[in-house]
Formats: sequence, structure tokens, C-alpha cells
Amino acid sequence: MSATPTPNRHTISINTISNLNANLNALAAIYIMVAWIRLNHTVIIGYWIFFVTAAADIILNRKYRDLKWSNDKLIYITMIAFFAIIPLWQLAINPDFTDRFFIKEAENHLPFLGIGVIGLFGLNSRIKLIHVGFAMVAAANLVELYILYKAGFDNIIYSENRFQLIEAARNKYVNSHMVVNMYFNTAFLFAIYLLSRSRISYKVKILLLIFTVPIIGQLLISDGRTGFATTILLIGCVIVYMLWRLNHRIVWISLPIITAISILILLQHPRIENVSDDPRFYIWDLGIQMFCDRPMGYGAIDGHRTYVESFFAQCPHDWFYVQYPTKTDIYLMHPHNVFLESSINYGVIGLVVSLAVYLLPLFISEVRRKPFIYCFFLIMFGQCCFDVYNSFPSIAYALGIIIWLQGKWTK
Repeated sequence: MSATPTPNRHTISINTISNLNANLNALAAIYIMVAWIRLNHTVIIGYWIFFVTAAADIILNRKYRDLKWSNDKLIYITMIAFFAIIPLWQLAINPDFTDRFFIKEAENHLPFLGIGVIGLFGLNSRIKLIHVGFAMVAAANLVELYILYKAGFDNIIYSENRFQLIEAARNKYVNSHMVVNMYFNTAFLFAIYLLSRSRISYKVKILLLIFTVPIIGQLLISDGRTGFATTILLIGCVIVYMLWRLNHRIVWISLPIITAISILILLQHPRIENVSDDPRFYIWDLGIQMFCDRPMGYGAIDGHRTYVESFFAQCPHDWFYVQYPTKTDIYLMHPHNVFLESSINYGVIGLVVSLAVYLLPLFISEVRRKPFIYCFFLIMFGQCCFDVYNSFPSIAYALGIIIWLQGKWTK
């Protein structure tokens, strides 16, 4: 008989380090997903841990040896391009890499570079959708309790203005209503994923339903129109999907009814009535004018400065940016649309690349993942149409989409 080969100590050591690194990378990914609602130093540390351990995962598991072309690689190349156009445009137009406008723009798009590289080599297999899902549902409920605590439980019970108090607490102690709604809608989508898994027991699903109710409730009482509309659409999608599984014919009969009810509910939102007076219409018109004047783009620095100068020279809604009264704060001003901002700064190429980052996953993804990717697109695309990365973290989409595309699936 031949002797059993003795494991090489070096091999054991590498495997141990690789396993520890993979677990740390998965924990960092989960932490970022539950914590991006409010960026602070600990979240930035989470960024560093995630990206450093992801790079180590590529090296330790020699993923570079298995690098082969597949259609989904186009998504990640587009993400890298979404970051690369910033320094390339700046180099061609105004090679000043110390300007705060350029630095802020580069920082806001940096997650796309990191996630793009990770996507090319493959996401760590320890990152599971089910783990991220449970973490997000739990975190959303903790955020909910924190908001209620800050609003004051007595005030909520006895005050007639309880919803206004909750909204004020959200904005003051957590984040703007748009960011909070995006976070809660993302948690809601993960809850839908968990509830649709056959491997999760009915007892756990009942608990999940209980913990999903506060998430939906927070979204339905929100002052934010985008988040409210997204929630109604998500609920409508769930109802249509359940009817489709029951009987395909029922869907075609019930779809007009579901659509009509959804529209009626949307019209009940108090801020929908005043949508025609929204100063965003002027802001978007100004951005479109700038894009038409210079379709090849202004660059990150000149684009932002020109936008601000044009805004103060022409805008009739001076009160809209009253919170930014000094020139030191004007880098916070923006055209309230990711795709319009990309068009102003980087022209037609910026518009195409920014749209491709969001649209490509809809076409290049596994069939079983598509319904959730469509819903995630609905959440994030809606946010991008009314806000920019200076107001909400780009990591929310970049990390979220790669988890939906490559995260380990549970039946």
C-alpha cells in the first residue's frame, strides 16, 4: 500500500488565509449594504476592507488564470468606463486633478471602478443573496425603530402630526427622504426574494412578513414621491407575479384593474398634486440647454461651474438652493439627474455609458435572476432620474447589482 500523502503546510496556510479573507470580504459586503444609508468613517473603512479583500481573493485563488470572455463582462467593462471617462475628459480639456469638483466627482464614481474589476474576475462565492437579504431586512427594522425613537413614541401616539414628526426625524437623524426610501425599497426587494425561496421554512417566512410590514409602512407614509411610487410599483409587480403563477389568463384580466388602482393610490400622495410647480423642471431644462450647447461635454470641473453660474444667472427658484448660500458650498449643487449630469460633463459618450451601466444588466443576466434585477433597476433608475451620486452613494447600485448578478443563489 502506498503511504497517504502528507498535506503541505504551505498549502494549508494558503487555504486558511484564503478562507478567512473570503469570509471577511463577505462580511464587509453585507456591512456596506446595510450601512450605506448614512455614510460615515466606519462605512468608508468597510469600503477599504471589501475592496482590499476582494483584490486578495483574486490573487489567492488565482482567478486571473480563469479569466475568459462572456457577455456579462460587458457590464463590468462599462462600469470601469463610467469611472475612466472622468480623468480622461479632464486630461483632454483641463488637466487639473486637484480641483475639488474633480476630486468629488472621481470619489463618487470610484465604486464603479472597483466593482467593475471585481465583476471581471468574479464575485466571492461566500457572498450569498440570502445572507444579504436577512441582514437588510433586520437593518431596515432597526433604522425604523431609531426613527420612531427620535420622533418620540409619545408624540407618535398622541400627536395628530405623527407622520410629519416621523418624516422630520428621518431627515434630521438618518438621511434625506429620497435616500431613506431607496434604502427601504431595497430592503423590501430583498424581503420579496427571501419570501419566494422554497428552502426557507414557513415559520421563518411568517416572521419575515411581520418584519416587512414596518418597511412598507415607512415607505407609504413618506413625503418622497419617487420612493412612494416605487413601492406601489413593487407591490404591483408582486401581485402580478403571484397571479401569473396561479393562472396566466387571470393576469391579463386583472392587469388593467391593478394599473388603475395603482394610479389612484399614487394620486392620493399629497405632493403629486404640486408636481407641476417642481423647480426640477427648470433645473432639467437648464441642463438640457447646456448639453445641446456643448454635446461633447464640459468636463467635471467646467461642467459644474458652468451649471452653477447659469443657474444663479437664470433660475427663478432662488429659494431652492437657499441652503447653499456661499461659493464654498456650490459643489453640492447638481442637476438632480445622474444621466443629465453625465451628459453635461462628458457629452454624448457620458450619456451612453451612464445609461448602459443601468440597462445592460436587464439584458445580460440569468433568467432566474431577471425579475429581481428588473425590480432593482426600477428602484435605482428612479433614484437616478431625480438625484445624483453627490446626494446618494453610488455603491448602493454598484455593489447591489453585482450581488444580484453574481451573488450565490438560494432556491
